[in-house]
Amino acid sequence: MTKFFNTIENTNKAFPFFSELHIIPLLIVLAGSYAIITNVDSLKKEKNRRIFMISIGILMLSQQILLYTWYNMSSIGFLKDGLPLYLSRITSISIVIAFLTNKKSLNFIIFFIGSLGSVIALSIPDTSGYVFPHIMYIQFFTIHGCMFLATLFLFFVDNYRPDKNEFKKIIKFIIAYSIIISFINGFLGANYGYLEHPPASAKIFDLLPPGIIYKLGITAVMCSLMTIIYILFRKIPTESKFKLSIPFSN
Repeated sequence: MTKFFNTIENTNKAFPFFSELHIIPLLIVLAGSYAIITNVDSLKKEKNRRIFMISIGILMLSQQILLYTWYNMSSIGFLKDGLPLYLSRITSISIVIAFLTNKKSLNFIIFFIGSLGSVIALSIPDTSGYVFPHIMYIQFFTIHGCMFLATLFLFFVDNYRPDKNEFKKIIKFIIAYSIIISFINGFLGANYGYLEHPPASAKIFDLLPPGIIYKLGITAVMCSLMTIIYILFRKIPTESKFKLSIPFSN
């Protein structure tokens, strides 16, 4: 229990890439992805659809509760790191609301940020230096794994495809987010959205000059990737015209 809820801040934030601590959760996410893709017809049944959505919603809600319980107990400043102002946390809350209430108005946030954010986060994890069985490690992979599964669910089961208006909304959202969070970061001395500097695990972004150039660069990269997501997934037909074929699947 001490290791699970250790409240001492780590000085070494690096994550052991492609170790067992990285590979095992990735394999679990891949298994969940395969289960969704190969059971689309079953998940389309309203009862199964709601069971899946409620399960994901409750799982993510429980992880958020554990996370903020830990922040309340830890030596890490809540205002500087614990507020739900990271894009992944905003997306997590959106999934909880959308999946538990069966509302579709937040699907554009879940799809765009969930797909992009989960892939980046699972590729270059930032667990603040904590490893299994610490709550920060568990919630990080649970949250981002569920984000990825939620986007697959929207795409394959709900046949969600982003339209032009939703694309415009997500671009405006990202730009507004970057501006607002930059001011909040300056006021709190925080690094929400990694808009002040990249996480320790993302060394590639160290190539960007610090300050305003870095912020503009990160925002431009996010908008560019959102554009690629829109172009790629908008062109894929819905299930009536599109059927994924996987060997040995039913």
